[in-house]
Amino acid sequence: MIDGRALSSAADEIISTLMDVVSVHVALVDLDEKRSHARMSSWWFSHELGTEEFEAAALNRAQSSDRVFVRINRRWVMRVAGRGVRTVDDGWIVTFGRSVPLSMEQVAFVERAAERLRPFLPATSKLSEVPSPNGTSGSGSGGAELGIPVWWARKMRN
Repeated sequence: MIDGRALSSAADEIISTLMDVVSVHVALVDLDEKRSHARMSSWWFSHELGTEEFEAAALNRAQSSDRVFVRINRRWVMRVAGRGVRTVDDGWIVTFGRSVPLSMEQVAFVERAAERLRPFLPATSKLSEVPSPNGTSGSGSGGAELGIPVWWARKMRN
């Protein structure tokens, strides 16, 4: 759930395709609400998360890493982790080995998916907006926005 609504089917399709084509795990990290939304096979798993490590993420990838963090907008970061190599699949048990590092081609797919998700994920949280005292959403041209020092405005008023 994103701001009380389900993710659009078009955005869900982008993520599902990324998971299938690149063979990765995908999670959307909401920096405003401090939650991670991990895409499972056919549903989403959401949980609270400390977001300090994601705050400065743009494209953050260690050399030979199986994880990539791509910033979608001010609020959202896509966390992608490589799946381990399937070693055994006997129909009852699937065993995965250690994850292999993501290739540059896989990272390019991840970046492209993040670009395509941008229109579907709001840059600000509707739940965290606080209306101004006059009932509007603010964005007026107050003294601080004009660069007028507070001490000068107070002196002129008195």
